Amino acid sequence: MDKARAIVIAAVTLVALAASGCVKDDPIVTGKRDAAAAPVVRQAVVPKNEDTADEDAPDCRTCGDTLDTTKPRGTLCRKNHARPSVVILNELVDCLCLDKCIGECASYCSGATREGTCLPCITNNCGDLLTECGQDVVPGQ
Repeated sequence: MDKARAIVIAAVTLVALAASGCVKDDPIVTGKRDAAAAPVVRQAVVPKNEDTADEDAPDCRTCGDTLDTTKPRGTLCRKNHARPSVVILNELVDCLCLDKCIGECASYCSGATREGTCLPCITNNCGDLLTECGQDVVPGQ
């Protein structure tokens, strides 16, 4: 048993020595560039943009515009009232699709047609928000 053990230890030692002889002490990894080339530091130049006013675009859409399917889509107004159009619409969508009418308006909230049970749920549970959204229009329209 001792002789077999000595042979195994000798074999492992020879393999370890052979493997360590194949590796340099300080290998240089170069990829596809010359190892002697000096490193190049590149600086990105980002042009400075003018700071634009924090205002809505003149053609921004109100919450009431989004209920009118005859009007084109656009960016919701974010600064038009104390309660901006985007806030009103987000609260209405949250009421319909995430809170009060999840089951009744499931296909409507996923972009399909409105179910028959959806409108009564909107009226009963989100009616105030629906009214506020419908009244959120550009004056004079």
